[in-house]
Amino acid sequence: MYTELRDEGWPVNHKRVGRLMALDGLQGASRRKKWRTTKRAKDARPVPDLVDRDFAVDRCDQLWVADITYVPTWSGFLYLAVVVDAFSRRVPSVAEPGSLACLRTPDATGSTSAQ
Repeated sequence: MYTELRDEGWPVNHKRVGRLMALDGLQGASRRKKWRTTKRAKDARPVPDLVDRDFAVDRCDQLWVADITYVPTWSGFLYLAVVVDAFSRRVPSVAEPGSLACLRTPDATGSTSAQ
């Protein structure tokens, strides 16, 4: 829309065009594929919040938090798993597995088990 208006000689800014399109409920077409990375089973329970969103700690190695994310690349997805110490914000562990099936997570005993 912005390019068409500019080509026709209208002096418009892309932000204004975006704002006006949003007001009318319009959005530009995207050439990217829509990826759905999480397919939760209908009968699956949500994962419990074991720390009740309380990340205040007074020493190292008292609470570690983790996240798994993905980065789309030309050759597929790069999966990234990160563990962070909540006190020092140090990253003691990073993994870049070939797929989510390759991720191993620590269980309550500290050993790793395949998920």
